[in-house]
Amino acid sequence: MIRGRMVLAAVVLVGVLAYQGQAQGPPAPVYLIAEVSVKDPALYARYTEKVPAVIAKYGGRYLVRGGKVTPIAGNWTPERVIVMQFESAEKLRQCFASPEYREILPLREQSTTSKAVMVEGYGAGE
Repeated sequence: MIRGRMVLAAVVLVGVLAYQGQAQGPPAPVYLIAEVSVKDPALYARYTEKVPAVIAKYGGRYLVRGGKVTPIAGNWTPERVIVMQFESAEKLRQCFASPEYREILPLREQSTTSKAVMVEGYGAGE
């Protein structure tokens, strides 16, 4: 009798854990948000020609790539804003640590002043 209850409890626990795993859904995406000030437009153009292929190789995609910036609050008036989406923090890190990106990184570093952050997205299960 006790053994039967233990088996039943184990089956219920496995079922609850499986349900919780399904209810959470896929992991939330992550976003890279960068503020860029261009110092050398010709050199930066070389960077912007090469970087999209590297981003795409690691599953990233651009949501914002330049465009008009309109201040809404505070004293933030960035020259250029970039927003990229990746399926996970690991993919984003792999992209920017990759040999392909490291090869073109000096073009960005020499042609811009920039700041970037990674932000976790809002998950489907939250």
